[in-house]
Amino acid sequence: MIGQTVGEYRITELISDKGGFGIVYKAVHTLLEQEVAIKVLKPKFTADPEFKERFVTEARTQARLKHPNIVTLLNFLVHDEQYYLVVEFMEGVELPSGGRATTLSDLLGSGPLAQDRVTSIFRQVLDGVGFAHRQGVIHRDIKPLNVLFTAQGLPKVADFGIAKILSGETSVSLSGARVGTPAYMSPEQVFDKKLTRSTDIYSLGCTLYEMATGSLPFKESDTSSMMEAHVSEPPTPPRQVNPAVSEQLEQAILKAMQKKPQDRFQNCEEFAEALGESKAEQLRRVVVPSVLGKGRAEAEELLRQAGCFCRFAENESSSDVPAGKAVRQSPAPGDFCEADSLVQVVLSSGRRRSTLPPDTCPASRTDRESDGGPAVEARRSAAPTVGSRAPTSEYSDRRQRPNRTRSSSLRAAKIVLGVLLGFFVLVTSMLICTAPRLPQYSRSSSSPQPSSDSKETALGAPAPF
Repeated sequence: MIGQTVGEYRITELISDKGGFGIVYKAVHTLLEQEVAIKVLKPKFTADPEFKERFVTEARTQARLKHPNIVTLLNFLVHDEQYYLVVEFMEGVELPSGGRATTLSDLLGSGPLAQDRVTSIFRQVLDGVGFAHRQGVIHRDIKPLNVLFTAQGLPKVADFGIAKILSGETSVSLSGARVGTPAYMSPEQVFDKKLTRSTDIYSLGCTLYEMATGSLPFKESDTSSMMEAHVSEPPTPPRQVNPAVSEQLEQAILKAMQKKPQDRFQNCEEFAEALGESKAEQLRRVVVPSVLGKGRAEAEELLRQAGCFCRFAENESSSDVPAGKAVRQSPAPGDFCEADSLVQVVLSSGRRRSTLPPDTCPASRTDRESDGGPAVEARRSAAPTVGSRAPTSEYSDRRQRPNRTRSSSLRAAKIVLGVLLGFFVLVTSMLICTAPRLPQYSRSSSSPQPSSDSKETALGAPAPF
């Protein structure tokens, strides 16, 4: 088919012909020049008339699976009675020894992976499969060959829904072939029972076993013996195969491979939690350094070196921390936080400014108690004279504040005294005006003679004594 055009895609090269249900080609979109992978299903799987209806139904389901760890389905095509699946092209990650590992199976070709890398890759696989489960989609054929890598090393699960397209709700395809790979097949698939997401959990356990130990959980030479082992035999403990496997990882693998579905993890989230905290996650946890008492620039640099970002909040007054220095921070020093987290820092604005009474003002008390030394003379000489411009510094402002308070008090006292004095004068005047006048007596007469009746006396001779 190389060189042929299917729809809007021109097939350029063969990728793999080892699949049990189809052949994978590399192709290019004729207009967009986008590289894609096209999987061609073999004609024997499309002989049933019901296949087309099932194919379209699953195509709609697959279109909903948009996740970073799932290979994106781009198109379903029917061309000359052939069925084609168009997916994103996975270039594969470059290996240190040269070449590329397109699948997880390629990566395991040289033996088991380091445990940190095992958990890192497998957690992402669980994320993709768990997302599909929440959408109601079961993979049914999870294995290392169906975990592909981008050029950046991102793992993605491929071929979701292919098994269901081929077999419906059972484990046997329309051609009579059993869907699934014997080395990773769950006991339910062996017995041809209705499949649930527990089937994928079992296959994931087998895949993780191979990643951690470099070998399959069961090594029987023929398919029948392999399937019988999945049903009745426990796997060899991973630590006996590879002592570098941790006890926690071993327990997670063995639980996922329990024979009864109810004894396994019930979902991918439980499986991921059982793996514990990965080294990558531990490395992302940082200890928050103390920036208390540090300036803005120094606080930013300390937090940057620790892997955190700094955000400064509104300043607050402090009697102990100088202005411009950190007085509080959240999270507190010594706490753990995720790398690249924000640490909020509050800077001090210095002492709180307040008006003090004259007796408690340090400057006034010092001036009164001093004996006129040089320091006092210097402060007095710095005071503004009449007509001069008032000092503008913060210290001068504090020095002048008690004097302004004293002047205001004197003005208020003068006003009160003036009001009282005016009231006293008014009352006195009213008493004088309303009092009766007393008659005047002459020494020469015993009868009273008011001086106002004698015009001559008033104007001429002097009044008698």
